[in-house]
Amino acid sequence: MNQKREYDIHTIIKNHPYLLGNEFENLNLKHEKVYQDRTRADFVFADNGLSIVVEVKKGYIDAEMLVQALHYLDNEKKENPRRFLKGILVGSGIVNTLENEIKKSGYEFQIKLLDVDIPTNIKICDKCRRANSLFSTLCRYCNSKKFIIDPFLFQ
Repeated sequence: MNQKREYDIHTIIKNHPYLLGNEFENLNLKHEKVYQDRTRADFVFADNGLSIVVEVKKGYIDAEMLVQALHYLDNEKKENPRRFLKGILVGSGIVNTLENEIKKSGYEFQIKLLDVDIPTNIKICDKCRRANSLFSTLCRYCNSKKFIIDPFLFQ
């Protein structure tokens, strides 16, 4: 991965939420949601019955990041007690010992790795206008071979 700033990763997710999964296109997005205790989650995707807290780091997913995400999920639970809650941790790798902590947390989590699950260098498909890894030869959504290299043309 080249040296992307965390802000760049936020921009990619904010503009192309389907990179987290197709279901994210139909959810309401709140970027940098601020809670009553003045803490701020990177992203909260929601609908009437679901809230998904997404925490992003350009480095490794570690215990500190998990504690942050758990705090945001607890805040989300206070604000929306009837919603199903889920967390997504996004980073360049995961500390090996963290998986047991995640299982003990009481919340469902997904791990998304940068440049594996979510590309940090993107190009836009000329046909379907979806973001793909800069290194893709075929669009993963429509199999087109034609790309626009500057992804910021369509923001």
